[in-house]
Amino acid sequence: MFLLKDNLEFGDIQISTAYALSCPAIAQNLSNARQIQKQRIFSNPKLFFQNHWMNKSDAMLRYKTIHYYRELFLSWDWNKDLEISDSPILAVVHGTDSNKGWSVASSGFANLALLDEGFYGRGMYFSSSALYTLPYIVSKKNPCIMICFIIPGNPYPVIESVTVKPNYRGAPITSGYQSHFVITRPKGLPFNDINYENNDTKYTEFVIDQESQVLPLFLLEINKKNFAVLAKEWQREISQDLKDELANKEKEDLDEYDFSKDRKIEISTESIVYQPLSEVV
Repeated sequence: MFLLKDNLEFGDIQISTAYALSCPAIAQNLSNARQIQKQRIFSNPKLFFQNHWMNKSDAMLRYKTIHYYRELFLSWDWNKDLEISDSPILAVVHGTDSNKGWSVASSGFANLALLDEGFYGRGMYFSSSALYTLPYIVSKKNPCIMICFIIPGNPYPVIESVTVKPNYRGAPITSGYQSHFVITRPKGLPFNDINYENNDTKYTEFVIDQESQVLPLFLLEINKKNFAVLAKEWQREISQDLKDELANKEKEDLDEYDFSKDRKIEISTESIVYQPLSEVV
């Protein structure tokens, strides 16, 4: 767990209690889904392993996105020498509150995307950085961060901002791909050429639409003691940031734009099953 924590950019986030989650059925679902994913990609790449983004005028920016995805999954030893077509497994984080976290602990993620159309597609959202989830959990009464395994398969590289049209807000996962992947700035907007030129820090968002592509591993209850400092450092005023970008582009009437929606996916409530980390290590 500690290796995962270090690689997932927890920084100064303080963990009060850590639980190792055990659900063989969900683990088997992930394993089965990965085998099916690999088989489909191998047997019918035209249907399940598309790369039509390479024909777009912005192909270079999308290529950089996919290249960074490769760097991410190859950073985990278990993916050594794998390619995207091998359906690599990535460790990621999801910020939520404890009640919803314990629901996930027993029955996995429930994709209730109808409650939130999502900035970069309709599905469950994950990141490779725990610090990036802070804006989602600072206001929670009992914040927690879940460490999960995901199998993104062949991700579609999203570079479109929600501030311009067309975009992927509320859109289903692109046909021929198994997820959406976005490189973002701290304020949640996609990386652009200027960010690459400035060598800005990269953050990520994965959009997954199938529960079988996700396996919860750990539930970490977060100590809010230093949230004030962390929140100040990681203040992501999404509404203002989007308004500024929209104003610059003059794409639409700001007064009619709804900036209030949270991008997180709601999770159904089920019975709780967990295994304290102290009993595992």
